[in-house]
Amino acid sequence: MELHKRTSGSVHIIDVKGDLDLFNSHKLKESVNELVASNIGGLILNFGQVDYIDSSGVGVLIYSNSLLKSNRTFFHIVQLHGSVRRVIELTKLIGFLPITDTEDAALKQIHGAR
Repeated sequence: MELHKRTSGSVHIIDVKGDLDLFNSHKLKESVNELVASNIGGLILNFGQVDYIDSSGVGVLIYSNSLLKSNRTFFHIVQLHGSVRRVIELTKLIGFLPITDTEDAALKQIHGAR
């Protein structure tokens, strides 16, 4: 798995590429923790290049959502597709996690909420 970080104003975006599983999900969790500690305005996880997620990856998404909510930081997961989206649907997290179709839509929601 590769993580590429970029920004759009005070919103940080992490482009996740590859499989999010037991062997590497800790990397995403560490990145989220580092960003939250630096007092960011929002976070978007772009899953456009993720083709596989297991329970540890789902756990990182739930953890990230809780952490960012408790810090009152805007959070969106974008571009869920294929088997990754099906896993999120099967675990009944579609209504729980802040999922947005596109990065642009997520940025508009974050900037419009301020």
